[in-house]
Amino acid sequence: MGFTPKLLSQIISDSNLQLATFEVEKVADKIPVVQVKSVNGINTPANATFNASQKMSKVTFEVTQNASEVTELKIYQNSKLIKNESNEGKSVYQVDVSLTNSFGEQNYFYATASSKTGIESEKVKFTINYKGATEAKPRLFY
Repeated sequence: MGFTPKLLSQIISDSNLQLATFEVEKVADKIPVVQVKSVNGINTPANATFNASQKMSKVTFEVTQNASEVTELKIYQNSKLIKNESNEGKSVYQVDVSLTNSFGEQNYFYATASSKTGIESEKVKFTINYKGATEAKPRLFY
């Protein structure tokens, strides 16, 4: 569910540790719902695939339910965290992403929203196929 730094040392050192309890139904009602609103100005359905020839793309996300519960929005590209937007009372987030074809033209994205209760929203997924040429060579480490 969430990461708590130094949890083991807190449990060992604190003999009066109290467990937090909550009702699942109340927490489930507060889970935010994130949707991709548009990619490069084109409105999009969920799990859509787009084509782009420009290296930079603009993606707009919208929190459609429980926007007040969001603490941060995390955007991943090819399973790597690329953006972490903290909530400043807004429900629409616009992000510029840099596409690559170093490992093939498909760029896989997903986004999740973390809530005040510590539970993340369901992933919203989409793919952008980058058709442009790039001079960048893949960087391999060994």
